[in-house]
Amino acid sequence: MQRPVHALRNLLDACTFSRPVDSLALVNKFLAAGVRAELSSVSGGFVVDTDPCDAFTFHGYLGIEPTAVLPVTTWLDARMSELAGNTRPQAAFAELPGAANVTDRFVYVVTDGVSAAVITIRIGG
Repeated sequence: MQRPVHALRNLLDACTFSRPVDSLALVNKFLAAGVRAELSSVSGGFVVDTDPCDAFTFHGYLGIEPTAVLPVTTWLDARMSELAGNTRPQAAFAELPGAANVTDRFVYVVTDGVSAAVITIRIGG
């Protein structure tokens, strides 16, 4: 992987597929492989669901969405500023067919006006 990596974790996340300590280990592996990687941590939120991997828990940053989004957008803005004269990519979320009520799978479409990429992320399973 040649692209910079940013990981976000909620220190209260109790999902066994995305433990906070595993996020740190993942970022450390990227760094050891020579990949530019950063880790941001947030803490807080509240729990509505009984499954710790559901969106309505610490895993989904429930109740702290603005706090969780800020380090991600700050990191993305810094990457954009490094591109200097390049134009800001246009990005939008796209729905996955048949993926109703699935929070850990999404498609993010990014284009810079010349080319486009689809990034699919699946956590666990």
